Parts: sequence; C-alpha cells; structure tokens
Amino acid sequence: FSTKLVLISTRKVYKPKFNIKESYKKKPNCNYSKNKIASENNSKKILKNKILILRVSNLLGFSNKKSRKLHDTFIDIFIKNIKKGLIYENKNIYKDFISIKKFCEITLKLIKINSYGTFNVSLGKKVYLSQLVKWLNHYNNKRTITLTAKKSFNKDCFTLNNHKLMKKIKIKNNIKELKKECLQLSKLFFKYKYFK
Repeated sequence: FSTKLVLISTRKVYKPKFNIKESYKKKPNCNYSKNKIASENNSKKILKNKILILRVSNLLGFSNKKSRKLHDTFIDIFIKNIKKGLIYENKNIYKDFISIKKFCEITLKLIKINSYGTFNVSLGKKVYLSQLVKWLNHYNNKRTITLTAKKSFNKDCFTLNNHKLMKKIKIKNNIKELKKECLQLSKLFFKYKYFK
C-alpha cells in the first residue's frame, strides 16, 4: 500500500530512567503502555517499514474542556490545585516535557520529509517540576500555599534521548522555548482567563 501510518506511542513503554534511547529494552508496566507496544508490533507486521512511530514524552498544553480525556495531564493537575490555592513542592523530581506546539511542528516535519521508523519525541532534557510550576504560575497574582508532594504523586524521573530525531529534522528544540511556551500558557490562564 502507499499508505503510511503515524502511530502516537508513549514514553511509558520504557522503564523510567535518564537518557532513554529508542533501542533500549521495553518494559511497559500498565495496560496503556502494554497496549501501545502491542499496537506498535502489530502495525509493523502489517505495514512492514511503512510506519512512523512517535514515542512521546509528557505533552504540555491546554486541552479543550469538551474533549474526552483518558487521564489528567500535568497541566490539568496544576490547574485543579491552583484553583484551590495550592502548589505542591517537587524539588527533586524531573521529567521530560514537550509543548503541544513543538510536538505538532516535529510531527509535521517528519511527515513532510517522508520519515519512517521509531523516534523519541521529547525535549531530551531534565525539567524539574518545581521549575515548571514556577513558569506556569508566573502570572498568578493570588496567594498560594506550598505543600510537600503527597506520597501518592508520581515520582518517576526520566528523560528521552532525542538525538536520532534531532539529527533527522534539525529544528530548534530547547528549554528556553519550553519556558516561553509555559509563560504564554500562564498568561492565557491567569490574565486572559481563556481556559477558566
């Protein structure tokens, strides 16, 4: 067939650790990640090499309130807490984030240059949750209380190695851009109240 499938997969197919490469052993530990691996494998059997698999880190951005969600994202949780005037301190916890805007740019570029194979789609850097919350809360003028993170919070730390991706598409993808996007989201939420 001339059809090419773009399959959005997840970083959860890997065991959480620093600098995970696409070639690393897969260790899905939830139904979501197990289903993603099964989807990857079955699609490869049918389409052979006519498949583009994107293993995505944490996406950062607002979703439409009316859209159906499988789970709360980091932003959803941040908004729920900030409406209660709460911030949870996660000083030592880092994850790998990428904005929805950057994710779309990368995906469209890969499609445009007719790419195949498996790519980690990520910033490829440690983003500490305390720093991320600071950026997202930048335009908030209301008083907040800072609490220690609950034991039930996800404390997995990880980054995805994105060297294969960056070598392929050669676009700008850095922490300054992520910060700028977070400040923009903060402005939209707190100053313009677009998503309240």
